[in-house]
Amino acid sequence: MTGEEGLGKTALPPLLNTAIVRRMKTLTCDLCDTEFSAETFEEWMAQVNAHYNIAHISTIEDTKDQSQQEAMFWMMRQMERWSEAQDKAVN
Repeated sequence: MTGEEGLGKTALPPLLNTAIVRRMKTLTCDLCDTEFSAETFEEWMAQVNAHYNIAHISTIEDTKDQSQQEAMFWMMRQMERWSEAQDKAVN
């Protein structure tokens, strides 16, 4: 039997519920009502950073002189918001 003769003759087992359920969290920007959804904090933060660079550039410029402690406090607040947000199942 050649390779071609065997093609299509082997039945694969039926797939059991193959829907992938992703767990997403949706939070708003801390400065406006724009919402962002992501599976991880890092993905969400990347969306927020991109949004800040467009919608809140003056805020970024105003905070360039803030201390490292203030920046860490802001990030900790964002992490806390993420942790408290409810997961939503998304197919």
